[in-house]
Amino acid sequence: PTAQDPLLHFFSSLIMRDGKRKTSDKTIAHMLLHIRAMTRSEPLPILRAAVQRASPFVKCVGMRKGAKMIWYPTALSEKQRAHRGIMAIFEASNKRPGQTLAQRLAREVIAIVIAEKPQDNEVLSKKEQEHKFVMVNRSVVCHP
Repeated sequence: PTAQDPLLHFFSSLIMRDGKRKTSDKTIAHMLLHIRAMTRSEPLPILRAAVQRASPFVKCVGMRKGAKMIWYPTALSEKQRAHRGIMAIFEASNKRPGQTLAQRLAREVIAIVIAEKPQDNEVLSKKEQEHKFVMVNRSVVCHP
């Protein structure tokens, strides 16, 4: 895939450590190769589907009112959604077995795409819990 792809650039930026862009670009390239080897299909659409599936639509922002903490649901922009989705994939991949980060990321991406229910995958269940928390607190928006 082209190095100019915004999703790959964003993914690389989020896993980059100590300003080492080339190392993170290599990791992303190896991850795409692993996805290709495991699925025998184009890796970029699979990565896009995984990030989209792992990305939440809303978040809750906590505000103190006196001694109480009140949670306000807030919609996320596309970039915020992608950021949260990629970070969830990255955190879940650290718990997966595998020798390299690229292998772990590839396995996690494939697991997200093939999971049928949110309970089948940690990232999807985390997204589902966050959505339930927002739904519980949606009455704050309706009744300030």
